[in-house]
Amino acid sequence: RQSKAPFSGETLRYIDALEPFVDAGIIRSVGLPDSCAITCVLTTIMLKEGSKMGLTLADLGAMMQREPFCGPDASKLERLIEDCCDAFGKLESKAIRGEQKSRMGGIDVNDLGFIIEGGTCMPNSDLQRFLQLFKMKLKAKLRCRTSNKQRETST
Repeated sequence: RQSKAPFSGETLRYIDALEPFVDAGIIRSVGLPDSCAITCVLTTIMLKEGSKMGLTLADLGAMMQREPFCGPDASKLERLIEDCCDAFGKLESKAIRGEQKSRMGGIDVNDLGFIIEGGTCMPNSDLQRFLQLFKMKLKAKLRCRTSNKQRETST
């Protein structure tokens, strides 16, 4: 029930202050792979964008959860990431890290990574471009979810 409540002002300020690349740097510093850091960045972006649009934890969780619960089908977030990988692969004329990826004509998100700049973890140029595409597609998906939610509450 609590997850369906709107975020408080204090929680919204906390979410707004989250720094996904600082967290990604911490994840990498303890020896976890870049794929874990990328997951942290993508889900933090989703939390930040979704909370700005008035979505609740339940709304965001529903986008991350597989249906049926823990089932074999990809979640909405996983499908969004796959869509971005495919679109990004088609937009890029060069192969990531010099290797051609055949996965549905796209790229593997795990081929994107980070660089350390002045002790700070930053996305490499490929990951920066991927994140721009992800944010654009995520915002469209969240707007659609928000308008569906508004329709449900008005009926």
